Amino acid sequence: YIPGITLGMLSRDYCDRKYQAVSDAQELFPQFLSESNDCSTDNEVILGLIGATTSSVTEEVSTKFSAKFKVPLVSYSSTASSLSDNAMHPYFMRTISPDGPLMEALIRVLQELKWSFVNVVYTDDTFGRSSYNEIRTRLVAAGICLTQGVEVSSTDTSNTAMDNLLRKLTGSESVGNIYLGASQIAESLLNRAESYSDAGKLQWIFTDSLTLSSSFTGKKYPRGVISVLPGSRKITEFEDHWIRINATTPSSENPWYKDWFMTEFDCSLPGTTNPPHNSKPPCKIPTENERRFAFVQDQFVEPAVHAVYTYANALRRAHVTKCGGVAGMCNNLKSMTTEDFYQNYLKNTDFTYSRVERVESMASAQLEPYNAPAKVKFDSHGDLTDYSFEIYSFNDYSTTGTYNLETQDYHLHLHLRCPTSPCAPCLGATSNPVSRKVFYQRDICCLVLVDLGLYMYLHGDVIMNGVYPVHMGGKEPLSCGDLYKNGAMLVEAMRWTISQANSQNLLKGVTLGGLALDDCFSSLKSIHEVTAIHRHNMPIMDSNGNDLDPDSIDGYHGGSLPHVYK
Repeated sequence: YIPGITLGMLSRDYCDRKYQAVSDAQELFPQFLSESNDCSTDNEVILGLIGATTSSVTEEVSTKFSAKFKVPLVSYSSTASSLSDNAMHPYFMRTISPDGPLMEALIRVLQELKWSFVNVVYTDDTFGRSSYNEIRTRLVAAGICLTQGVEVSSTDTSNTAMDNLLRKLTGSESVGNIYLGASQIAESLLNRAESYSDAGKLQWIFTDSLTLSSSFTGKKYPRGVISVLPGSRKITEFEDHWIRINATTPSSENPWYKDWFMTEFDCSLPGTTNPPHNSKPPCKIPTENERRFAFVQDQFVEPAVHAVYTYANALRRAHVTKCGGVAGMCNNLKSMTTEDFYQNYLKNTDFTYSRVERVESMASAQLEPYNAPAKVKFDSHGDLTDYSFEIYSFNDYSTTGTYNLETQDYHLHLHLRCPTSPCAPCLGATSNPVSRKVFYQRDICCLVLVDLGLYMYLHGDVIMNGVYPVHMGGKEPLSCGDLYKNGAMLVEAMRWTISQANSQNLLKGVTLGGLALDDCFSSLKSIHEVTAIHRHNMPIMDSNGNDLDPDSIDGYHGGSLPHVYK
């Protein structure tokens, strides 16, 4: 990527402690704590930091180290709006949306759901308080009543703390609740609500406090929880790398992988002597196919990739300027200060992923719903200039009793379906809010997943995905109505053509397969289904039990909805 230069990274675990994060940053730049600036070696140039994870820790590192010593700091997950203050955080940048745009997205969701009154629960840290301040004014502007704002500890996950919170919420007549804050409190809250009396009447909306890999095995309460998250592309190349890591002999560069694996699968790897893993049963190593099927990419993977490439792209441009095209570390590049690097290169980063970065998933213009390569550009506050958001709902995805975040829609194009029979908890009420002087939600429908319905899948080495109107559109969004008279013939023509191609061996030993979907003349339905399949969120199986590998889909065809194939 940069001629003659190898990029390296030194990672530190600060254990979610502010002082430890600042101390780790100081150790990486000893020249700022020494009377001499000759503490770094001639073979290494450290130009900045990536992190931290939480806004509270990032704020501490920014004010007590980054701003003080003019060292760039790029975060992939800290969203507090206060970090956009150039006066307080002059060397800070981030590759994820700040809270402001996320709160705008959240307001859009509330409006789609017709919530008129809400409780907001937020944690007493930078992230929670910043998010709460951002949403308060937006609720007023949208005409949505904030019934109560409840601040809770960002560290106290005890049952007593959760009971106190649930008591306040169930005592309110407003049953719609928004949670903004620490992830450990979010999970403790949902786990405790499983057995708390009257908690079933509460409806929840979360932001990025719940990750895409969150699950609540054996729990029923989380079903129906809505989550509004920053958009995140699935990076196939990273998935391939992750599922192929050998758990017994992972790279020594990552000292935490084994601990993660043993914690995730509650087992012990060979040679483990440290508690609590040494008392666990031996690990059963899943196959590559098993790991691929279970893989869920965390929503912060793409921002983390952006953070690394932000530094790499800036250094690439600096190398051209400082070294004049000569490969390797020239003296001008070695002597470049962190301030020079930030002011003249890093903060001006503006690139679109291409073949140069060698991450095809990021450079592709074919991935729904983006239809364009990923772009990284920052505004004057160090924030990205382009955002997207996705809406998820916890629903029963498998037969294991585990609830997963399932994609409901993209880019805030929310079209939710109301079931014919009520689901619990729903927010509808018939009481008169004026006479009783209490708040109720009216005209609310439950958020449920729309079923894929019937499809035709022919197994093969290469899959063509066809989208056809087999039915007319239904009365509700994403639903189907009466049969379209020519739809079945179109699907059969696809099946016949694939059969002919295979019988004539047109692909020379490669079997052509096909997947036909019914879009019911709905562009939203076609986009929803194609995207869900590509994100491994919608399993497809043929009549012989062969599963569809979404990565084997190499083309699309269909005539009625050309915008799906942009």
